[in-house]
Amino acid sequence: MTTRSKWSTVETLLACALLAVFTLYVYYFILIPQSWTLRDDYSYVLGWTGPGVDVWQKAWWQLHHIMGMGRFQPVDLVSRALHYGYLPTSPRLFHLSYFALAAVALAATYRLLVAFELTRARLLLAFLLIVSNQSLKEWLTTLSASETLATTFFMVALACYASGRRWLATPIFVLSFCSKESFFIMCGTFVILEFALGKSRSPKVKDYAPALLPVAAAFVFVLFINSLPHLYTAGLSFSKILAPGPVLRSLLLPPLRSFGPALLLVALSSARVGALSRKDLGLAGLGTWIVVTFTLFLNAWGPFDSWFYLHMAIPFGWAFLAAAVWRPRGTRIELALAAATLAFAVLVTANGGRNYTNYFATAKTAADLACADAELTAGLKVFNNCSEGSDQLVNYLRLSGTCKTPPAIQFLGNPTLAAGVSGNYDLLISTKCEPFDFGSLPSNVRLLRLDETWTLARARIR
Repeated sequence: MTTRSKWSTVETLLACALLAVFTLYVYYFILIPQSWTLRDDYSYVLGWTGPGVDVWQKAWWQLHHIMGMGRFQPVDLVSRALHYGYLPTSPRLFHLSYFALAAVALAATYRLLVAFELTRARLLLAFLLIVSNQSLKEWLTTLSASETLATTFFMVALACYASGRRWLATPIFVLSFCSKESFFIMCGTFVILEFALGKSRSPKVKDYAPALLPVAAAFVFVLFINSLPHLYTAGLSFSKILAPGPVLRSLLLPPLRSFGPALLLVALSSARVGALSRKDLGLAGLGTWIVVTFTLFLNAWGPFDSWFYLHMAIPFGWAFLAAAVWRPRGTRIELALAAATLAFAVLVTANGGRNYTNYFATAKTAADLACADAELTAGLKVFNNCSEGSDQLVNYLRLSGTCKTPPAIQFLGNPTLAAGVSGNYDLLISTKCEPFDFGSLPSNVRLLRLDETWTLARARIR
């Protein structure tokens, strides 16, 4: 448990890192003016607004639509109807609402970890690992990701179970996988919690009833999902997890990129397995279940080798595992690694925030240039190589008011210049989107490199 004792140097460094990371998130994702209309999901948001739109009818239609694909997310769709239908469609308010959702998840995490009687240093480490990763940036910037809602409900369910409200945990857990289907695989975490926090060291079967209830709910859900069409899960194959390369990359590369020296800090001062208490072993098991089970499931569907919105629960697992085994000793090497962890967290967060804001600021510039070109050149065609970028760029031009007649921007849909692309045209090419072969451009194309991610290619008939 946390105490009022004097803070150690390691604790101070971890707390400073947490404060710095939070400040950077607020600066980059709330304070700086951005072209948030260029974010992928903002195009989706706009479809729920406007005169004559019945958000509840739209939510009902969307539910039927995704059920035809073998999916089921009623809680997520209710959230969208409330979020998009009744809140002002201000990008800043949308970001603030997702900051608030993250705060709820973190508060639930605190209640969960307090039940494991972690020291203050171990609590600080856990929270630093949770907030200083790629997934949390996606959480704070992806407007309609059902994973944020699912992760929040999942953490609240764990906190309820750990704080003694075991029967309440099941309906909240159901809300989790009814927000995002993949969270049903987290049902085993409640059995681990019962092992770690149960009052009896030799529990009877009836003592595990509250822990087995989420498992039963997940089983019923699987039967229900199995009765739906399998269009969405057609690519799901558990044989994919037998390929060690993709699995190891998705398991090891993301924490190395996000946590850096913090992993070495934990490894240097980890306790022996025999020295871990029952609660420590339970927390380590909880983290391992989240990391391994979720990673394998995503690889069976993917694979994926980075942490983005699909992986939002996984950093929580790594944080639980690290906090369970870490025993700070205050050595000079440990202090140096704690300082390096602070520097790394600040650097990675600042660099990620800067890249994010610069990317969309340059996308805005590219769209404005295409608008100016369209006003000067009659019949100009505009293309770009982002599968969802066409709608994003057009929405930006329409909403910003800087373009009197926004040009139609079409998705190129090809890594090379399609044969049908001729005449006067602009290409808005981003290295963050689908690959494009610059060698396929004809000789009459003039390239304007806006930054390391965006290039404007202009072709004119001479």
